[in-house]
Amino acid sequence: MTYRSRSERLLILVSAVAALIMFGFGIRVVAGEWSVWSVVLALLLVVAGLMPLLYLFPGMRYRVDENVLTIGGGMWTTQAIPLSSIERISPTRSTSHASSYTLEKLRIDYRAGDRLKHVVVRPDNPRAFMADIQTRDRRLILEEDCLLRTKAPAEISLY
Repeated sequence: MTYRSRSERLLILVSAVAALIMFGFGIRVVAGEWSVWSVVLALLLVVAGLMPLLYLFPGMRYRVDENVLTIGGGMWTTQAIPLSSIERISPTRSTSHASSYTLEKLRIDYRAGDRLKHVVVRPDNPRAFMADIQTRDRRLILEEDCLLRTKAPAEISLY
């Protein structure tokens, strides 16, 4: 199943309004009057200013397949995380991730070889996202609002 990234509509709206204001001022500064060339130049400047927004916000997608979580879209390359490598999925309100302007995010801790890594995602429906992953990997159990990997019987020490 594919989940879209949560978009910050207010931030997009504020940025669009700022771009329109810049458009109006750009025309006045470039030509001092409303001419065809000043409108074209100001419009090109506004479009160039909005390109990062158009590329950043709607692009992220999270796809959960039988064995893999695929994160991709926007300017970022696609990243595949095997579900069996996920150790923990938990809510985070960290502000340290610049690509996520919302505080409602999920931190996914996973194993890559012998190292523990993490990635922060912001699916539009975090509960459904976590439930989907849990149904595909039964060794992830829900404790409070986190998914945690249980140890296999061979990994549990009796002594």
